[in-house]
Amino acid sequence: MLNRYGARRKGIWFDWVNRTFLFLLAMTTVIPLLYVAWASVTVHGASNAAFPGFTLAAYRYLLGSEGIVRSLANTFWITTIGTVINVLLTCLTAYPLAQASLPFRKGFLLFIACTMICWGGMIPDYLVVSQLGLLDTYWALWLPAGIQPLLLFVLVAFFRKLPSNVTDSAKLDGCGHLDLLLRVILPLSVPPITACAMMYAAAHWNDFMSPLLYVSDVHRWPIQIWLHQVILLSAGGIEPPAGAKPLPLYAIRNALIILAVIPLSLLIASFHSSLLHALPGGSVKE
Repeated sequence: MLNRYGARRKGIWFDWVNRTFLFLLAMTTVIPLLYVAWASVTVHGASNAAFPGFTLAAYRYLLGSEGIVRSLANTFWITTIGTVINVLLTCLTAYPLAQASLPFRKGFLLFIACTMICWGGMIPDYLVVSQLGLLDTYWALWLPAGIQPLLLFVLVAFFRKLPSNVTDSAKLDGCGHLDLLLRVILPLSVPPITACAMMYAAAHWNDFMSPLLYVSDVHRWPIQIWLHQVILLSAGGIEPPAGAKPLPLYAIRNALIILAVIPLSLLIASFHSSLLHALPGGSVKE
């Protein structure tokens, strides 16, 4: 009885310590973001006041700029199409690799795992993209990052754990590999596919280096490039809307950070909600 009570108290203390640590860790991200959001809506010159004025001038300034609005649209396009391509390629690759009957299966998996360790470098990547004629196109952002090995292994492991009763029954009903994948495997694999899509979307939205290397056309820039321009290169060439009053650089910078963060945060929250609702309750009946 005493041992059980002591183990319970130890478990309670561990839970409290763990929750406190995770809360403090979350605050290291939330507090700076809240400060940036607060600074983006304060009146110029009153950011240190006890009750600074409220203004959306920085957001009106940015949303009135053609370049910023176009870059947001570009980012949505890059993220949406890129995520679809990533998920499609990952699922089509994971399905055969999950089949134990695939010849040289372990060799393929080992080769893919080596790509996580051995990377040719930035210059070979640029030369390959250039020789394929993909510079200044969004395909340079989509194709080189078509499949992430770690996410591929997640899907392979999940596909292999699916009940054999379901797949065997589908094969007896005359399902080929394509029908089996589309009608059986994918509907049962909504949670891991949703998680992979969330990871791919976050990677595309936050991608800064690839557009910087491969996209030189200003009209094709995503929002992350403009954020780099504003933070490191002063105003970064943002065209102010007609009749707009000049604003301090810190207000523009903070507002642009919030514009770049909010869509991704809403996207992740939406994916997280759908992931929880998509958890299967079991599909095999004996």
